[in-house]
Amino acid sequence: MTAAASELPGLTPGQRALALGVCAASFAALYVTSGAIDNDHFVIYSRAMQVVGGDWPVRDFEDPGMPLAYLSQAVVAWSVGSSLLVNVVFQTALLAVTAALTFALAVRACQHTWFALALTALTVIAAPRLYNASKVLVPIVATWLAWAYAARPSSSRAAGLGLWAAVAFLVRYDYVVYVLSANVALLLAADPGTTGARRAALCVGMAAIAVARLSISASRARSIV
Repeated sequence: MTAAASELPGLTPGQRALALGVCAASFAALYVTSGAIDNDHFVIYSRAMQVVGGDWPVRDFEDPGMPLAYLSQAVVAWSVGSSLLVNVVFQTALLAVTAALTFALAVRACQHTWFALALTALTVIAAPRLYNASKVLVPIVATWLAWAYAARPSSSRAAGLGLWAAVAFLVRYDYVVYVLSANVALLLAADPGTTGARRAALCVGMAAIAVARLSISASRARSIV
């Protein structure tokens, strides 16, 4: 696949403004219609509050394999406040950013602004649960990075794919399977030769570092207990 064939025009200034508008409108719609907080929301939120209180995963409480999910919420709580409202606003903001990225990808793919808006509206109407924000954000960012690589392949962009796969693993351990497998397939398909194989190895290596680092940290934490 050549760069000329795979690269589509970028967003116009008007479309960029629309993407920001989509983000704001999505936030307002999702926040107003959020309703009662599901019990599953507290699987992550309660761990974030434990970290805010001085506890640490594995050492002080069970880690279900999603450290970045609750550590990011803990950072927000430290920075802004530890109330449930702050957490709801943060999670809603992640969903709103996802909607804006969805619009940007759709409008680049079809080059029809109204059609892209309609597709994005469907994702907002679907109203994913707040605690599922990562389930939509992680693959959308992965798609954005994959598109960027397909448009202009390079080792640095391959490393970026691997870095996001590592982030996906830290957000929830099974995400790395979906993100990394798609990335490796893309890298090998874009360049079936040795260059593609080297870049695929680089991508896998970046993710493997995150897996190894988390495993070492967990082992050390268990030894302290």
